Amino acid sequence: MVHSIKYVEVVLLRQTKRIDRLFSYAVPEHLAEATRPGMKVQVPFGKANQTHEAIVVSEISESDLAEQVALSKIKPIAAVCDDVPWIDHSAVQLALWLREQYICTYSEAFSLFMPAGTKLKRDYALSWLEKPSPESLDVDGLSCFVKIESKNKPLLSYFEGTKEDKKIQQWLKQGILEKEEHLYTDVDDAEKFYIDLKMDLKHAEKLYAELPDRFAAQKRLLKHVMVYGRTDESTLRQVTGSTTAGIVKFVEKGYFTREAEVVLTLPDHHVFSEEHTYLGLSEEQQGAFDTVAPFIADQIHQTFLLHGVTGSGKTEVYMEWVDMALQMGKQALMMVPEISLTPQMVDRFRRRFGDQVGVFHSRLNLRQRYDQWQAVKKGQLPIVIGARSAIFSPLFKPGIIIVDEAHESSYKSETTPKYQGVEVAIRMGELHNAPVILGSATPGIEHFYQTAVGSIDKIVMKKRFNETELPSVDLIDMREELVSGNRSIFSRRLHEQIGLALRSHKQIMLLMNRKGFSTHVACRACGFSMKCPDCEVGLTYHKGASHLRCSYCQYRISIPKKCPSCGSPYFKHFGTGTEKVLEETLKLFPQAVVDRLDSETTSKKGDLESILDRFESGETDILIGTQMISKGLDFKNVGLVGVIAADLTLNLPDFHASERTFQLLTQVAGRSGRGEDRGHVVIQTYEPDHYAIQATMKHDFEKFYADEIRIREAFKYPPFFQMASILITSPENIEAQKAGDSILRQLKDLLQPVGKEQYELFGPSPAVYAKIKNRYRWQIVIKYKEEQKSMINEIIRAACYEKLDSKAFSEYLRVIVDPRAQSIL
Repeated sequence: MVHSIKYVEVVLLRQTKRIDRLFSYAVPEHLAEATRPGMKVQVPFGKANQTHEAIVVSEISESDLAEQVALSKIKPIAAVCDDVPWIDHSAVQLALWLREQYICTYSEAFSLFMPAGTKLKRDYALSWLEKPSPESLDVDGLSCFVKIESKNKPLLSYFEGTKEDKKIQQWLKQGILEKEEHLYTDVDDAEKFYIDLKMDLKHAEKLYAELPDRFAAQKRLLKHVMVYGRTDESTLRQVTGSTTAGIVKFVEKGYFTREAEVVLTLPDHHVFSEEHTYLGLSEEQQGAFDTVAPFIADQIHQTFLLHGVTGSGKTEVYMEWVDMALQMGKQALMMVPEISLTPQMVDRFRRRFGDQVGVFHSRLNLRQRYDQWQAVKKGQLPIVIGARSAIFSPLFKPGIIIVDEAHESSYKSETTPKYQGVEVAIRMGELHNAPVILGSATPGIEHFYQTAVGSIDKIVMKKRFNETELPSVDLIDMREELVSGNRSIFSRRLHEQIGLALRSHKQIMLLMNRKGFSTHVACRACGFSMKCPDCEVGLTYHKGASHLRCSYCQYRISIPKKCPSCGSPYFKHFGTGTEKVLEETLKLFPQAVVDRLDSETTSKKGDLESILDRFESGETDILIGTQMISKGLDFKNVGLVGVIAADLTLNLPDFHASERTFQLLTQVAGRSGRGEDRGHVVIQTYEPDHYAIQATMKHDFEKFYADEIRIREAFKYPPFFQMASILITSPENIEAQKAGDSILRQLKDLLQPVGKEQYELFGPSPAVYAKIKNRYRWQIVIKYKEEQKSMINEIIRAACYEKLDSKAFSEYLRVIVDPRAQSIL
């Protein structure tokens, strides 16, 4: 038995739901000091003792271990991956909480804290034990022989799926070849080599004088290091014309030292032309700051809802709180809905805090993301700004956690584990004794309800920083426009206001929350609709790209010349997207410079910043966009905001539909009038009497909340009941349905001890989108009271994973659980 001084429990980072548990390992004596909770280690696992990476969760005593398994069967840890823990104690606790809160596996929870590209991968190198002669081989064998010889121990995966694979496996069994485990990651520490003199300057001068003139490159090399001292190798090669071999030769002779140093490649940030001058805090801003400051100073956790109207100066207060935390030697986390949509926010923070700001978002490559993660871990970047995944960056002493636009649905993860970023931020604040700020001009209904019941403190900022009035709003009933003969996408009022704004040299933003040219295409003769064959949803027409595309799986085709159903050549385009709005705008206002901002026009690096730069500089008169233009943008010369179709999100089969509509309209309206002049908004709608649209027109959040909360309570929606979604998918429709029936039976049995007034059970039934990416989707929904959360989570885990008879279904069946569902789409 391996002599060890302690035992640990670890989480394997490649677990499946079938072995979702902690595993015990012995710690060899020579690794005892280096092995502690949060450390990343390598451990042997399974009968083949393959190497897996794991995170140490806790130390356990020998007596606790003896109750579970014989000590002789405990395997030792193979290696420790780093000198310091990858995650701290609070992160370990947060990961364990995530597993319980969102019904995921240990591995899924802990993997959230691992930067992309660092997951350990395994392959096998090949080497000859008994080398056959080429003459003794058949054709396939000869081919293998040549490849192994030429590739110098190639990886075994090189042969997988090829005709030579069987021959390789045969040689391995016969003992002709052996394989050696080869571990690697997609990204690791990047090193730069530095060169310096190993001898004193006097000896170097003597050596330089003795070198013959024909060794000009060597003399230049020596001279440069003598004059400039320690120099990175790449610069040295470039300046002196030397080669790496020449430099290494000097190292081998004892003239130079060659030392490796880890270097971090941090991403560039975009600098906007407009300077943000600090003018001090207004009375409202100072009041907000003073409310939270004592909690930062005394390191007390409390959650605050900062309800500030658009333009009230929330960002300036954020920076004051961050500055206070930094002065105390703490760190700060600033979460934003989508970092690529808020470059102005990052610019303002970097103008004030300089190189102390780290940024995490989806457009960073693996190297940039890993290096930023390492810089945060080392304490070099005390401020982190990022989208929801930034909550898992290695901050070890946050003094303030801020969630900007906390109402945004993008804080909810769409992949397993389906965590809610705001909830995770609050839990993180509890673990670190740090205040948490939820900032929004349009708070989420659930968050506002929590202020009413006292679990969250409320801070209100009712005035714009520059004292300008909130924009005036015109509500246009598009039914009346149609009756009067106007079939344009622009109402007469909006057309008039655009012309007036252009003549006044004011800029205009037009919201159309749908990309593409038209939403679907159908045959005029028989009504046949062009749909995606893999998703059974309508294809969107993209005129610029000249094709039809599925928004879910990106399937695309050209518009057929004839209807596939009846052969008619006549097609009609239905619906409107940003492309069509752009085309119509250019027709009506040919003198204007018009730009478009959506996910298609910002697909390449730098596109977003270029579009915003042109608009900020005044080069662009009219900016047309999706909801991307509603968030985090601050332009002083915007005099008019037009909403082309306010009803797009209003009638979705989602209980958040009215809330999302109110939030989107209010946010985009707030882009207007942020300079000295009052702005103007024109909202076009077919439902002008809807309470969400009426509240938007009056800038009246409280009225909207009062109407919405009554509906939520009547229909048992959050915050009064929570909602869990169980989605069952399979390439075979009947298999998904049968699995849903099986899960439902288990749920009914397990729910018997729970009072029927505490929950409601629906399904299984086809999901709203019944087929996506060639997988059929069936859904079960459970509504339950918050106080039953722990019990309901245990029941769902048991029914979906522990008691589901996996042998009765194919390996292609998937069960996706969201215990805190915000939508059933």
